[in-house]
Amino acid sequence: MDAGSAVVLITLLLLSILWFLGWRTGRKRSQLPPGPAPWPILGNLWQKDVLPLYRTYQKLSSRYGPIFTVWLGLKPVVVLCGYEVVKDALVGHSEEFGGRPEIPLLVQLSKDYGFVSNNEKKWRELRRFTLSTLRDFGMGKSSMSQRVQQEAQHLVELLAELKVELHKLTLDPSCPRDYIDCFLMKAEKVEVVQSGEKNSSENMYSNEDLIMSVFNLFGAGTVTTSNSLVFCVLILAKYPHIQDGPTLAYER
Repeated sequence: MDAGSAVVLITLLLLSILWFLGWRTGRKRSQLPPGPAPWPILGNLWQKDVLPLYRTYQKLSSRYGPIFTVWLGLKPVVVLCGYEVVKDALVGHSEEFGGRPEIPLLVQLSKDYGFVSNNEKKWRELRRFTLSTLRDFGMGKSSMSQRVQQEAQHLVELLAELKVELHKLTLDPSCPRDYIDCFLMKAEKVEVVQSGEKNSSENMYSNEDLIMSVFNLFGAGTVTTSNSLVFCVLILAKYPHIQDGPTLAYER
């Protein structure tokens, strides 16, 4: 095969690939909210005046409506732009929008254990159990803050010597002390039930799930609080007049 034929063949191959990608993208676009036409392979990443993103999204929202689609390479992303539509999605349709994308770092750290797992069935089960148990221990009540401080002090004193096996040895089913006790009791009940089943389902209360669930609670508590404080500071910085009210109240 001479050089000219090779160039023609490669050109036809590239054009075929581009045509196929364009056809597949067009087929997907027909099933998604409207949005700017993407470039082959690159999507909307290299189009003119993309940055800053929030201004671009505002322009796209005024043109295509509060729900539109942009393409990050070959991946379509549906964008919700505006307070009302975001509130309707996350609050009004929380079940449908309760999923989360897979984060490779978290997958490697958690090994898909705990309620940050991408396994929806496990996530729902562990989340339901965790919320129910924490409410039983006073979550959401005014006395919870004092109890948290007391437990934090005990944790500092016992963290070095606390082990799962020790917790099992000192477990008293008639008087569970904390979330770990309740988890171990639930795990024992599930194990008894599954031992009598021929086709037992996945064990959602393993020791690994316990460790990662406790880790998730600490992570969610600290990250959520710090992020909330960051947004509060940003809002106060953007709207300085809001600070007048707290300042006057403090001076009084």
